[in-house]
Amino acid sequence: MMETYEVYPLRSAEGAGRTRADSFLFDANPTCPQGADCFLWVLRSDACTIVIDTGYDTDEVRRRGRQILQDPLACLRDFGVDRDMVETVILTHLHYDPAGALHRFPAATFHLQVAEMACATGPCMCHGALSHPFTSDHVCALVAKVYSGRVVFHDGDSPVATGVEVLGIGGHSRGLQAVRVATSRGPVILASNAAHYYENYPKGN
Repeated sequence: MMETYEVYPLRSAEGAGRTRADSFLFDANPTCPQGADCFLWVLRSDACTIVIDTGYDTDEVRRRGRQILQDPLACLRDFGVDRDMVETVILTHLHYDPAGALHRFPAATFHLQVAEMACATGPCMCHGALSHPFTSDHVCALVAKVYSGRVVFHDGDSPVATGVEVLGIGGHSRGLQAVRVATSRGPVILASNAAHYYENYPKGN
C-alpha cells in the first residue's frame, strides 16, 4: 500500500508593504496592496516526518522588510516537530525565504534540483537582478552540506520517499521544484512559488 501523508502549512512571516506590482507584471492596479505570507510545510505519515522549506533567517527577514510572526523553528516546535530529529528537508528553491534556516537542521539531508544549485553558484549571480533573491550565506551553508554528504540532487521529477515526489518546474527560479504528496484523499501538489495566488490560475501568470 502507498504511504500516505497529512500535509500541514506553518505560517511564519508576512509581507509588509507589498503591492500587486511585486507579483504581477503590467498589472492594471500596480499600487494596490497585496500581501504574501511565508510558509514552511510539514508532511507527516505513520513512518516519518518531512519538512518542506525552512523559512526565514530572522536577521534577513527584517532586512528585507517582512514582518516576523514566529521563528520558523518555533513553528515546528509548537507543532511537535523537533528540528534535531528531522532527517529529510525538501528545498523548493534557494531564495532567502525558503532557505533561510537550512543551517539549523543538524541531522537533515536536503533535496534540491541540480539546476537550482547551478544557478545559485554560477554566472547568474553576477547580475544583481538575478542574485537579489538569494543570500550568499545560505548558499554557502548548503555548499558545506554538499561536502558533508547531506544533499541529494534531483534532475527533474524524482521520488524522495514513498508517496513523496519532487517535480522540476523552474520559472520563479531556475530550479524551482514543486512537491507531489500522496494523501488519503488523493495526490496533493504543493506548488511553492509557481503559483502565489488563486488568480494565477485563471490568468495563467
